[in-house]
Amino acid sequence: MTKRLFYFDPPFFKKADELYRFFFSEREHSLLAQRVVALKHDWILSYDNASEVRKMYSKNDYVKINVDMPYSLNSHGNRIEQELIITPLHLPNLGQ
Repeated sequence: MTKRLFYFDPPFFKKADELYRFFFSEREHSLLAQRVVALKHDWILSYDNASEVRKMYSKNDYVKINVDMPYSLNSHGNRIEQELIITPLHLPNLGQ
């Protein structure tokens, strides 16, 4: 079997309508979560650090890492936002 790693970067859960031209409804975020966790391959997902996202991926023992990311899109100057990385992979030496 070929090894595969999928990376998902869906529109943010919060403020998506302010950040993107196209974004997901809450139902679409939920459907994505159902399909991602059902994958038979490894995956990594990046999202905004929203409680709703944490809840969607809380039923499994996934690694969840908070990452400070600089953003300048649609903002005046650079700002730091916290992103959440979620994966079923066991990543060593990340301190979380």
